[in-house]
Amino acid sequence: MAIKAYLFSGGREEWDAYVTQHPNATFFHQYAWMQMIQQVYGGDPYYLAATRNDALVGVLPLMLRRVMGDGKVLVSVPFADEGGVLADNPEAEQALLGEAGQLARKVGAAYVELRQLKPIDSPELLCDTSRVIPRMPLPESVDELWQSLTAKMRNTVRRAQRENLTASIGGLEMVPLLYDVYVRHARDLGSPMHSRRFFECVMATFGTAAQAILVTKGSQHVAAALVVLFGATATLLCAGWIKHYQAVYPNNLLYWQLFEMAIRQGCRTVDLGRSPRESGVFHFKKQWGAEEHQLYRQMLPVAQRPTLADRRESRAYKAFRVLWRRMPLGLARVLGPPLFSRLPI
Repeated sequence: MAIKAYLFSGGREEWDAYVTQHPNATFFHQYAWMQMIQQVYGGDPYYLAATRNDALVGVLPLMLRRVMGDGKVLVSVPFADEGGVLADNPEAEQALLGEAGQLARKVGAAYVELRQLKPIDSPELLCDTSRVIPRMPLPESVDELWQSLTAKMRNTVRRAQRENLTASIGGLEMVPLLYDVYVRHARDLGSPMHSRRFFECVMATFGTAAQAILVTKGSQHVAAALVVLFGATATLLCAGWIKHYQAVYPNNLLYWQLFEMAIRQGCRTVDLGRSPRESGVFHFKKQWGAEEHQLYRQMLPVAQRPTLADRRESRAYKAFRVLWRRMPLGLARVLGPPLFSRLPI
């Protein structure tokens, strides 16, 4: 019998049961992710399903959102590095892609964007491969991981510890401290930032599958991260550190605590977040032993042809970053989240 693709009308349990058993599923394919994003930033979630003989053989979460410069777009999925089609076979992939195109025309979207680790084979799709995802494979024990690190990386962790930096793990109660570090880091990079409500909702929605890591030096909070857990994978969702303390390696202690926590949680991989290939942050992640995985940003043109150029390399964006770094922190906290919610990320 042929595969049918349509707007999913089942429940969260049915959707997540399929996602959980799929080998290519990520944290962000879960039903609750787009519901949580809608709660924080708005947008309209659409859940597409493919079935054969009434059994699910594929799913595609999509969210309609307004993006600066492009208007309405359908994204799988927003505010995450990975998403896209999950399917049992190429026939189901093509059925979901066709249904996504029809939905885009119906809702007036300019294009459909899929963030795939496994690319879909279709001549209709444009593809950007400028980003990769470094993933850290984990051994069974913390001792094995420590011994696998280079002497240089072990020394940076020891240096942080000698400087009396300490790391702790927590939940929702840590969000105010985590957010203060994250906001300062984002402003210093010249970037708008998530709202504090985003962090609170991730923690409240996903419970123990979301963890905060905080690095302190005395009474100062010098690095922080938000990590989410799914199956045997921990994903670094957001991280930041205070550049004033960079010489004592707070970020290195933060990453070591992340790896240690992930191993104790039974994870075998840490997803360290997308990076431009050969960038400074890419090389920092590679130093730990992370392996490079290609991210395929595939786009289906509908009302317009999307640009594949990295807008962050434009003169206008570079000028914006210079100005944003000079912005008072209090003003950045107010203006940053509304801007961030409209960025194509």
